[in-house]
Amino acid sequence: MTGDEYRSLRELEEAHHDQETMARRRAEQAEEYVLYYRSRMRSMQEDFYAVAAHLGAADDPGFRAALARAVDESDENIRDAARVVARLDEDYHETRSRHAQELDDFLEARERRESGSSA
Repeated sequence: MTGDEYRSLRELEEAHHDQETMARRRAEQAEEYVLYYRSRMRSMQEDFYAVAAHLGAADDPGFRAALARAVDESDENIRDAARVVARLDEDYHETRSRHAQELDDFLEARERRESGSSA
């Protein structure tokens, strides 16, 4: 909805608040998921290495290559996810900018209506 579609300033501000809260929440949740994923991947990699070391296979070239691939893949996933989080954060800031413009437009339209009806 644009600023012109709201009946009152309060309705517009409430809608903006709700939309901004949801946009911010999406970005924060995504960031939390990325941090959780990173933590779990590191923990699993450490556990795999510990098991391999216990079994005497930590220096095996095949194990090292497989662990390196797993680390590289999780790092790439983390970078991809970080880009998504950055886009969500940009969306949040764009939403706030758009809302500021909608608020200005709403107030200007209201002022025009009020000055036109008093003329």
